Amino acid sequence: MKMFLFDLFSSEFYFNLDGSHYKKSTLQGVVLSLASITLVVSYFAYLLNQYLNNFIDPLYKSQSFITSDRKEIQLTDDLVGFQFQYNNSLSIQQYEVQQNKTYLVYYPLFYYQDTINNIYQIINLTVIQCTAPELKGYNCIDFSPIRNYTLLRHNSNGIMSQLQINIYGCLDLDSFKTTTPSNCAPQKDIDDVINGGQAGLNIQLKTQQYNTSSMTQMQETTVKQGLIIQGQQFSLQTGFGPYNQITIVLDEIVQQIQVQYATITQILALHDLPKLNFKVELKTQEKDFNKCLGNAIAQKLSIMKNSEIKKVIQSTIFKFQFFKSQEFLQSKGVEKKQMDKMRQEVQQNLNINELYKDVIFLKKAMSMLLSLDQMASIQLVGLTDNFMNLDLQNKNQKISYDQEKKKLNHFERQYSILQSEKLQTYYIERFLIKCQENCDLSEVDQRIFSSITKKNNLINYF
Repeated sequence: MKMFLFDLFSSEFYFNLDGSHYKKSTLQGVVLSLASITLVVSYFAYLLNQYLNNFIDPLYKSQSFITSDRKEIQLTDDLVGFQFQYNNSLSIQQYEVQQNKTYLVYYPLFYYQDTINNIYQIINLTVIQCTAPELKGYNCIDFSPIRNYTLLRHNSNGIMSQLQINIYGCLDLDSFKTTTPSNCAPQKDIDDVINGGQAGLNIQLKTQQYNTSSMTQMQETTVKQGLIIQGQQFSLQTGFGPYNQITIVLDEIVQQIQVQYATITQILALHDLPKLNFKVELKTQEKDFNKCLGNAIAQKLSIMKNSEIKKVIQSTIFKFQFFKSQEFLQSKGVEKKQMDKMRQEVQQNLNINELYKDVIFLKKAMSMLLSLDQMASIQLVGLTDNFMNLDLQNKNQKISYDQEKKKLNHFERQYSILQSEKLQTYYIERFLIKCQENCDLSEVDQRIFSSITKKNNLINYF
């Protein structure tokens, strides 16, 4: 059935039918093969969809080290966003609108120093409402007065800058906060807001990272940690500095991150697996084919069936050559036409149809030569215990054969010769001597001897 062609797990069958190779396939193998193919194709489609839609997480490799090189970040209005929460549902700004009173006041400062040139600067900044969509409802800092500055650290030159955000109670006064709004809440109410169980300060910092799309612009993401380190100091003493001071300064530790995205070749590598198996299978088939071909050539080249000669022939003709294989064979005396003819003969010998025709031919020949009673009686011919006791594998098999020869029937003696190369060599030598001395040669003897002497001896080529 054609459906068995889909069995990827079929066992190899090294004979062929009219030049076509076949494998032993099963229904279970077909079902398993189709399930495997469906799984592989589905998974490949899934991976390809993930890749095209940028859903495959990249591989990250990070390394942190301390450096004294110059590090700086541009001061943009959305660099930092902060918001004091009155509770889980209201910010302090929303609560102040409800109460029509002011509880907290923000005083941001920019500090710059250059110790080598003795430059020290403190610049007051103002708070504005953030305009970035992701910072809606947060407070940002107006950096327009210091556009020529950056948040930087350069330890080797003694230069650094930092940003401070001071959060005061409405009634607090110090060297920086010298005035109070007209609608300040009572100090007790301010302390209750600061010390509330659900009160807290939210801060969002902008960092710069490699863009995850195909564009060349930088991607901006709000994160809780990154290249910028945030510090907090608390003071709850009324009238003595801010309740909360946030210091933003660049760290000396630099983190290098290597981002490696999956490539389409890695996705396609999944489909290289069947190709690899196919190549290995072809190499295995070619190796088995060459082995059979080498054995067939060795049998035709050496009437002695010498195993060493077979090894020499196989290693010479079928020695693996990457380049100039034809030149190599010609250097050994084997022409391309001869090699093609040898392959053709082996292919024909491995063809089951040819083997079947030979068997039918032998049956017809036997039916022509044997009588009816002989044809029926030949079915009883077989091996006896005497043959089973004969050891044809040891070094002294000729001696063992001579000792058991009289106990063997005619078929067993003939069969023993076919099973032993040493016995074949012995009787071949006897036959050749008889032919050379021309002693009582029968017509069959003459035919065999003529076929031996008139055929080309390919051993001489090697």
